[in-house]
Amino acid sequence: NLTVNLGKPSWADDAVKMSGLDWVATIHRLQGTSLIFIAAYFETGSDPDGRNQTRFNQILACKNGLKMPTILTADFNMTPEQLQDLGWDRMFDGYVAKPEVEFTCNSGENKRMLDFALISVSLLGVVTIRPVLDTPWSPHIGLDLEVFRKPKLNRAKQIRAPAPLPPPPDLRHPEDLVAPLVPWG
Repeated sequence: NLTVNLGKPSWADDAVKMSGLDWVATIHRLQGTSLIFIAAYFETGSDPDGRNQTRFNQILACKNGLKMPTILTADFNMTPEQLQDLGWDRMFDGYVAKPEVEFTCNSGENKRMLDFALISVSLLGVVTIRPVLDTPWSPHIGLDLEVFRKPKLNRAKQIRAPAPLPPPPDLRHPEDLVAPLVPWG
């Protein structure tokens, strides 16, 4: 069974927004797990006015505010490699999932992969993405995503930890290792 919530949950902070600059989020409950699905459109170009970064920051605020696994599908108007160069996959705590085709947009001579998904790491191995070639929105293809297992049953321990701290003496400057004698009074 699938349940879809178009509004913000009653427990969510007032600052959480379910839509923003060319994006909308919905909460889907399936197989005992709630997921955020976000559909977005990012502008073409090098983003000189920062509107794409603003969109992404709004989406991050929604994802982080609701603290749920998230699937972001979009016409990113950039390649997966360009998105990764911006560090958006790391900021999202996710991975890029793309359909098994050479390109998703065949506008002019530029055949590029622009339509793909950014998926929370916690959903790794749970979501498949396939191309939908016969769509009315040429020059782009569509994406078909499927959550094919029970997400909460796929949890596993992952080796993901911050780098270890250096040994204590290396944290201090040599002059800090011995407290200087200070005369009283």
